[in-house]
Amino acid sequence: MCTCVAVLWFACALGAPPPAAAAAARAKTTVDVSFDPAAFVRLRGQHFIALSGADVGALNELVRQPSTVRVERVADAPEADLDATRRRLVKSGRRSVPDLNRHYRIVTEDPAARDRLVLALRELGIVDEAVREPRPAPAPTGDYTALQRYGNAAPAGIGVSALAPRPGGSGQQAKIIDIEYSWNQAHEDLEHAATGLIPNGTPSDPFNDSNHGTAVLGELIGTDNAIGVTGLARASAIGMVNAYTTAGYAPATAIDVARQNLAPGDVLLLEQQTYGVAGSGTEADSYVPLEAIASVYDAIRLATQSGIIVIEAAGNGGVDLDGAAYAQPFPEGKADSGAIIVGAGSADATCSATPSPNSRLFFSTYGSRVNLQGWGQCVTTTGYGGLFDGGPNARYTEGFTGTSSASPIVAAAAALYASVVESETGAPPSPQSVRSRLIATGTPQGTGTTGHIGPLPDLLPAAAGTPPGVTVTGGPGGPTNDSTPTFAFTSPAPGATFECRLTGEPVFSRCTSPYTLATLPDGAATFAVRAIDAEFRTGAAATRSFSVDSTVAPGASGSDVAPGVPILPPPAVIAPTIGPGTQMIVRVGRGRSVKLPRPLVTCPPPAPACIVTLKANRLTAGKPRIASATLTIAAGKSAKLRFKLTKKARAALTRRGSFVATVQIVVRHGDRSTRRKLRVTFKR
Repeated sequence: MCTCVAVLWFACALGAPPPAAAAAARAKTTVDVSFDPAAFVRLRGQHFIALSGADVGALNELVRQPSTVRVERVADAPEADLDATRRRLVKSGRRSVPDLNRHYRIVTEDPAARDRLVLALRELGIVDEAVREPRPAPAPTGDYTALQRYGNAAPAGIGVSALAPRPGGSGQQAKIIDIEYSWNQAHEDLEHAATGLIPNGTPSDPFNDSNHGTAVLGELIGTDNAIGVTGLARASAIGMVNAYTTAGYAPATAIDVARQNLAPGDVLLLEQQTYGVAGSGTEADSYVPLEAIASVYDAIRLATQSGIIVIEAAGNGGVDLDGAAYAQPFPEGKADSGAIIVGAGSADATCSATPSPNSRLFFSTYGSRVNLQGWGQCVTTTGYGGLFDGGPNARYTEGFTGTSSASPIVAAAAALYASVVESETGAPPSPQSVRSRLIATGTPQGTGTTGHIGPLPDLLPAAAGTPPGVTVTGGPGGPTNDSTPTFAFTSPAPGATFECRLTGEPVFSRCTSPYTLATLPDGAATFAVRAIDAEFRTGAAATRSFSVDSTVAPGASGSDVAPGVPILPPPAVIAPTIGPGTQMIVRVGRGRSVKLPRPLVTCPPPAPACIVTLKANRLTAGKPRIASATLTIAAGKSAKLRFKLTKKARAALTRRGSFVATVQIVVRHGDRSTRRKLRVTFKR
């Protein structure tokens, strides 16, 4: 882990309390622990279990130490909800879906106990990472200088007016949530912020300064009136989540809270930074993106995989993320989190401190992982009072700076672009397509200070041109007995890629033609596909409605069938049979091989052989897979089902002696299929 973390301390100098009071008032400190995803470690009460069967005895001994105050989950969402989200994302084609259920906090009484616990946890094989609680770095701000021109046309600004006449062009379809410490919700020019605070424990600001959050909101949703400033995405709904509460600094929890309050196509703005490694300077000036923290990285990945556009400040450390101090790619050689990381660029020529427009400012962290830039100086917005001070609720500045001022500009550009795409195509764009499009069409980085921070978004070309069309050329368009239908589609756009979605799935996922759906139950469904062209424009989705009905004759597939031609099943093709039996007890052999005594599966002649697909799941939260098998039965033959248990299932059987599972059997015979579910008790 490349992040140097510590705990924030508070002290009270009002005299020494008596010994008992001193013990009661002893500051609490926290250890953040992340477990190996394969171990499936979970919290039950104040002790850990491992759904994988891994040994957690030593772990629980550490937790039971007298210095431990409590153990808590990092994630805000319930464990079962996160497991369901992961299953949905895996089913939609996502790979390596992060597991927020693997991250926990252990609260201890004092720093010495905390440090001993960190070292002991790192010795356990099931622990992926154990660190002291990350302390909140000061928000990435700087000094203050010039006016609200960052929304002007390129090359100076992002071209907000170009989208204003378009449907959704003021951000109506995109909600934005800002994650930081505190905001002045009573400011006269932040009308929509009054009710935007989203509960996340008891809010606390370790720096006792609401100006930073107030300035960010002014850039985003400043009220469109005759006074003050006007936000770039003035019609977007706004939300705010505290990264710090009376329970401590918990940015991953805040991201998880925000994720649950956003939908695909919405924007999550992460106005935080963390401490990097020594090498580019002292800890105080080596700020890097917050995803250097493992739990934050996973929380961001889960958000982006759920269709949420995450904007993340690069930090004001002047750090080269491609440097030798950091494993590549940042962070720690991990896969791209999907977030848009924002660097601080110089403003237009009117800004007296400008070396060269759109160039990296010396304090901005940089590198190939940084995607886009915004103005890091001369930003006019609400708060502080350097431009005008009419009292606590009427303060304005003309010098908001840093990657803090840059990130809201990019967040607004993403919200406006996503809002227009959703309004004009009927579905939100994916976070990946938004990032790619804004990079491809942005104003190039200037030639001043070296170090890559990417282009400044330019909304005029970003939303210009004709989005690519797509046509569904194959697949059922009506009743079908195929529970895994295949669809074909094409686009006239050269080099187009595709994203697909089925009814009930909130997010479009990458796909290619032909595309076969996972096994569906009987009932109505709609398949949707959209194209993304070589310039990263997202087109409207084409849809095809159909229904799965196991009683429909083979080949009857709606619009793919010539009208007026009756489709009848070939008389020789008869559905396979699965003999009687709905529940049973089975003893597992020494080799953990399983043979079910019933039901007997029969493949009728004379059509080709039958293919049997078997899937067995434990009857526990998350339904972990314990077995899967594919068997072939010759036409005219019968067979019993044979399969082997997974290693995790064998371990559970050894540990517990028995468990109950559901076994799903699907037998295909040409275009006919038969299904059955069994309840089976497995015993040693």
